[in-house]
This record gives sequence, structure tokens and C-alpha cells, in this order.
Amino acid sequence: MQKKRHLKTCIVAIALMCLLTISMTFQTICVKTISDNYINSLIVNQIIDLIIDEETDANFQQINQLQNKIKKSDYLYQLNKYAFDQSIRNINQNKIHLSQDELQKFSKSCKQMIKEEMNISIKEKQIIDILKQNQFWNKMIHRMKNKLSSFSKIFVIIYAIMQSIIFRMIILLCILLCFLRLYILNKQSFSFIFSIILLIKSLIDYTMIGLIEISKSFYIKMLNIPISSISIDSYLIVAMVSLILGMIIFIWHIYKAE
Repeated sequence: MQKKRHLKTCIVAIALMCLLTISMTFQTICVKTISDNYINSLIVNQIIDLIIDEETDANFQQINQLQNKIKKSDYLYQLNKYAFDQSIRNINQNKIHLSQDELQKFSKSCKQMIKEEMNISIKEKQIIDILKQNQFWNKMIHRMKNKLSSFSKIFVIIYAIMQSIIFRMIILLCILLCFLRLYILNKQSFSFIFSIILLIKSLIDYTMIGLIEISKSFYIKMLNIPISSISIDSYLIVAMVSLILGMIIFIWHIYKAE
């Protein structure tokens, strides 16, 4: 009877940990994949065209450095993250309206980078106009709406719940309660059980990473953009931490038992 309790609690703990991982990494994977494969180049190339129009004698090396700097900019990532979030939450609408404040944050930083790298003054309004004219996020809404059809409303609800801080805190609390229950049931073997849970969790994570890579064609069809690679760094970090921590605790338990 006690073994069944152990097993059930372990399964629940692993399931909750996997759910928390998905909640924490889903948005990052999607935003970085879309950004790195398509949207960053689209935005940056339009900004570079604007610079070349302003300064025809612009140095190629400086332009290349500026391109890389803007693409790697945290402000551009935050803008794409915000736009992605708005796109998903408004998937049942015809289009999204991006906040002027969010657009200004990126345009201000971009203007500063252009000034530092090229010594060229570009108006913030010109950069904002480029962002507003870019219809990628609105097009993405239409594509996803058509692909998901009747499931779009359910998808939005699930996404909103998964991204909720309250949801994550509840899941985290449930995980801690599961570990507390396991500790109370078997204090002596808790470190061993904990290590096994982490190792199984890491195995599931690596399986999920493999499935994400295999399903690349699904994302290409869904978004209708060229995707050469999926940015799974955040998921990979979680999997590696679980694996390494699990191995360390397992070895420590064996050493302690001797």
C-alpha cells in the first residue's frame, strides 16, 4: 500500500514538473524560433534599407556589425515576445494593436545603436513606421486561426492559464507538497527517490526536445515561414540541470549508504 502511495506521488511530481517546464519555456521557444528564423531579419533589413537611403556611402562592415547588434538586442527580443503574446491572446480577432510604449522602447534603443555604430541620426518615428507597416504578426494570427479553426478559443484559454504566474505558483506549491509527502513517507530513501524523479524528468525532457525537432514541419505549415532550426536552448538547460542534479544526488546517496 505504501509503495503504491510512493509511486503515485512520484508520478504526480514528475507530471507537475514537466508541466511547469512547458509553462516556463513554451513562449521563449516560440519567440526565439520565429525571431531567429524570420522576423528579426525582416525588421532589421528594413531598418538597414532606411539607413542606406539616408547615408549612401555607408561602410559595409559597419552595416554588418549594426545588423548583428540589432538582431541580438534584448529590446528586439522583448518586442517580439510582447507581439507574440498579443498575437496568441488575440487569435480570434482580425488584427492586433501593438502598444506605442513597446514600440518606442525598441525604436529608442535602435536609434541609439545606429548613432553609436554609424554616427547617423534616424528619427524614432521612422523606425516605428517600419514596425507598424510590418504585418507579420497580423498575418500569423490569420494563419493560426485558420489552422486551429474551432480549437482557437480553447488554445487561447490554455495559453493564458499556462503563462499565468498564479498557475506557476500553484504548480510549484503542489510539487513541493509532493516532495514533502515523499519525505514524510520515507525519510531515509528520500534522496534516492528525489534523484530518480529528476533523472526520469530529464529523460522526458530530452524526449520532448527530440519530438519538437521532429515536428519542425508542423511549425512550418502552421506559420508558413522558413524554419531552419528550433530554438530549444531554454528547454535544453532545464533538461541538463535535471540530469546533472539527479546524477549528483544519486551518487551522493550511494556514497552515503556505504
